[in-house]
Amino acid sequence: MKNAHKQSSGVGFVFSFCLAGFVYLIMSHLRIPFGIAASTKFILALTPLVYLILGFLKRRNGAPFLACQSFLAACGALFLILNYLPVSIFLAKPLLSSDSHPVARKFAVVLGGGVRKDGEPSGASIRRVVRAVRLYHEGRAEILLFSTGVTSPEVVSEAVSMARFARSLGVPDKNILLEKESKNTDQNARNSAILLRKRKVNRVILVTEPTHMFRARESFLYYGIETDPAPTVKERYLSSEAGGGWNLFSRVVHEYLGIAFYRLSRFWKATNKVA
Repeated sequence: MKNAHKQSSGVGFVFSFCLAGFVYLIMSHLRIPFGIAASTKFILALTPLVYLILGFLKRRNGAPFLACQSFLAACGALFLILNYLPVSIFLAKPLLSSDSHPVARKFAVVLGGGVRKDGEPSGASIRRVVRAVRLYHEGRAEILLFSTGVTSPEVVSEAVSMARFARSLGVPDKNILLEKESKNTDQNARNSAILLRKRKVNRVILVTEPTHMFRARESFLYYGIETDPAPTVKERYLSSEAGGGWNLFSRVVHEYLGIAFYRLSRFWKATNKVA
């Protein structure tokens, strides 16, 4: 009975801490208010923190303390594996598209990557704009369609922020088109497809992060738009651009979850239509 109790305590600790860690990995990628994200992290971290205190102060030889030791050792091993072995790159490979120069198209669609509180584009958005502007100046894209609306309270839309930056890099207003309503990748594709079909365009260059490219291209194809990929970073620079293998792993997990969610939701819609 005592052993069973110890085993249950240990499993409870590891499960709660792993759950908190998992949420920490993906929370920064979810477009939810900062206050809700912070509260969720705190609540999920509270349970394992209680176990940690009990382990060090009350029962140094008990199951919680042993669970703490095991978890810390596992964290250290995982950190070393993800940062010094190409595990994250291996997991990311199925998501990547060719980084060769795309053929010239009339439109290049640029997906939003975030906006700062001062209204300036985030690092991810800057990379995407720079890639798209380079395509424009090389003559590979005539019109840049910036897609993504307001994703943070009291801040301009990501499309407006990116377009403003593109103008500062020499792209005139007549070569810029905005889609300012979408909140996620699926809406990016749907709303952009509506604008493109009005202009009788069914194939475009798509600019976004390498790990995001698979989900984005699949979404555009779902709405009838074919895409030529123009990722912002070459494969060999993925880990360094992400700030390490751990951060790249976080992005990859986020993308696989997003792909699974989109496919399930589309399957569900198709099933309901048939019914």
